[in-house]
Amino acid sequence: MDAPSCGEHVLQQQLEVHRTVDKGHGRVEIRVIETSNRFVTHVDWPDFAQAICLTRTRILGGERQTEISYTILSVDRERADARDLLKFVRGHWGIENRLHWVRDVVMGEEKCRTRTGGIPKISQPFEMPR
Repeated sequence: MDAPSCGEHVLQQQLEVHRTVDKGHGRVEIRVIETSNRFVTHVDWPDFAQAICLTRTRILGGERQTEISYTILSVDRERADARDLLKFVRGHWGIENRLHWVRDVVMGEEKCRTRTGGIPKISQPFEMPR
């Protein structure tokens, strides 16, 4: 294996990758986050510090689904590296899931069978006054 060229070595230093694999509930979830500060000098965006590519792959029953999202951040790598950012993303979904659990289980939101029917219909079209 050849050593990377000088330019390639610099690019590798600017790219940081972190990966997690979680198994549970009959599925495997793979998350890969790539962060780069390579574009900072090329983008005219206030406080731009990092670009992120987050790839989420879910394998359920032999079927693979992949979702890719891109983000730009004003937080530099010294304050949040790839591992920190992936923890943050996972933490956000933990908050979201706990919020829905409270609404569904504690407050009984899903047990409520009150329905309002269809939405109200306007019998005559509304016209703006002139």
